[in-house]
Amino acid sequence: MKKKHKKDKTKHPYKAKINKFTHTNDTPTLSVCMIVKNEEENLSRVLSSIQGLANEIIVVDTGSTDRTVEIAKSFGAKVYFFEWCDDFSAARNESLKHATCNYIMWLDGDDEFPVSEHNKIKRDLLLKRGDAFYLRIKNNMNGVEDISLQLRVFPNKKGIRFSGRIHEQVSDSVVMAGIKISVSEATIIHHGYFNSEEAFKKLNRNIKMLEKELEKNPDDKNTLFFITRTLRGLNRIDEAECYIDRLIEIGKGDKKFEFSDMFRIAVLEKALILCSKNETREAISFLEKMKMPQGDNPVVFTLGELCYK
Repeated sequence: MKKKHKKDKTKHPYKAKINKFTHTNDTPTLSVCMIVKNEEENLSRVLSSIQGLANEIIVVDTGSTDRTVEIAKSFGAKVYFFEWCDDFSAARNESLKHATCNYIMWLDGDDEFPVSEHNKIKRDLLLKRGDAFYLRIKNNMNGVEDISLQLRVFPNKKGIRFSGRIHEQVSDSVVMAGIKISVSEATIIHHGYFNSEEAFKKLNRNIKMLEKELEKNPDDKNTLFFITRTLRGLNRIDEAECYIDRLIEIGKGDKKFEFSDMFRIAVLEKALILCSKNETREAISFLEKMKMPQGDNPVVFTLGELCYK
């Protein structure tokens, strides 16, 4: 008589199944797309955080030498490989090619999308069908919390692509496709800058890529904006000021850009740079001279705060 072998019920330390939406034919499905390299320390956290949300996980590996690929596969991700070419958009666009669901959410390997946020985005996909969504991105560096908005979810439509060698953006492509953009209450936690030493490495890597991008297109507004912020992060304040001045000067000659969110943020960035140089009065004078739209709350608030100081 043959002995029956008991099944080994020991769970792989990283093993987890993708819990799909309980959905009808009318419920939108979601592909989560990621590009990764040597993320074994972070990957389990982000992949665990999207269980019950993702119908499909696409992971494009750009040359890992650690256990990144093994961990991704243990979560049921579809893993593809892409040779790194110093271009984040090229890698992101490779990940989009493999997505098959109605919507795409893109994440980084050091992101986390808490379970508490799942219902917020599920509700948005149901109630605002066809929209793309800005999500809140929470960063924490040296104990200082920073929250920004980033376009992270959009319909899976042909022709939507990322642009920009670094700090890649999909928003231009989404706008060109005629897709309405909404703001979601959902928040992503980005762990990439929690460690100041790691943040410094990333900023130095980024500045080299931004300089290459600027050589190719010296007046690109996105590149000028992000090189300013990167230089400020590296405490290269005078260089940062030169670039933000250039961006604002270009913006003054472009009526459409002059009323954009980026132009408002650029104005605030300039004021922040002046304050970091202990030139608060100059910052006040600058904000007062800028002809911002009436009721522009962030600029008015900043002006009031500086006057109080």
